[in-house]
Amino acid sequence: QKFVSDYKAKYGMAPDDVAALTYDAFGLLAQAIKEAGKLERQAIRDALAKIQKYEGVTGTMQFAGSGDPIKSAVILQIKDGQFAWVANAQP
Repeated sequence: QKFVSDYKAKYGMAPDDVAALTYDAFGLLAQAIKEAGKLERQAIRDALAKIQKYEGVTGTMQFAGSGDPIKSAVILQIKDGQFAWVANAQP
């Protein structure tokens, strides 16, 4: 909710899924850079590969070595032309 309200305040509209996923991608990258301790490509890649769990604005992502995240999902319904939250699905 904080991400949505901050985004609306800055850009004057609600974020779409691409904005939220991009925010999370950069959050993962920032965490990897911090853990690597240096701006070296291989060190950042290695640190990124070691991240096992990430709490993002789009939900929790867990990495189990397959390269693809195990991720929570948001279920929405369209009511009167607007998206309405229904539930969060956790893996």
